[in-house]
Amino acid sequence: MGITSGDGVTVTLNGKVLAEHNNPFKEKQLKDVILLPLKKGINQLIVKYYNGFKKVNVMSIDTNSDQTVYSQKLGPLNVEKGRYYPFSWQLHNPLSPHTTMGLFNAHINIAN
Repeated sequence: MGITSGDGVTVTLNGKVLAEHNNPFKEKQLKDVILLPLKKGINQLIVKYYNGFKKVNVMSIDTNSDQTVYSQKLGPLNVEKGRYYPFSWQLHNPLSPHTTMGLFNAHINIAN
């Protein structure tokens, strides 16, 4: 689903927050594509728009957005029990250290 917002938005499906952000750089509009993990039967979708600095707030919901799922398998990593292996996942050269990635459905699967 495509969401266009102005100042900020929260998207909740069946009580779980899928996306939430504001507009710290006061862009004219922000566009997000959010994969909806629908369950069988009735689902409850809540889209809450915020208006803080604009005289007119931009908002739209596009149910025809392309929802491509990307994945990348990484090679094996040798680890030792009891050791700590920190890693980071972040934007390259963000506008601010507080800029979010905007990848609401991103996740990492770790398998044995």
